[in-house]
Amino acid sequence: MFKLNRILELELLEQTFIPRPYPEPNQGFWQTHSQIVLLFSKEIAYRVYDEFDKTEITYRENGDLIVCTKMPVDAWLIGYLLSFGAQVEIIEPTDLKSVLAAQALEIYKKNKP
Repeated sequence: MFKLNRILELELLEQTFIPRPYPEPNQGFWQTHSQIVLLFSKEIAYRVYDEFDKTEITYRENGDLIVCTKMPVDAWLIGYLLSFGAQVEIIEPTDLKSVLAAQALEIYKKNKP
């Protein structure tokens, strides 16, 4: 995924490229995306705004944020969620909670003093 908000300076060049067709779903490129519901603490709102579309974000009365999105449930997702530390809680799917907790426990075991 390329984030357009990371472009700091833009320069139009004469150089061109030959566009390639977008891969069709039956070419093995697509993964199944599951509905994910996450609760983020307001302290990490800056990152939620940067990484999720505003249409996926709702707010709790206390300022915490709920994100409803679709993502592939895979090893990348676990690492991504771990990057939020204790600032994220998985609401759905519930079985993803145990996968994340098991990974966090493994990290703890390898790094405990």
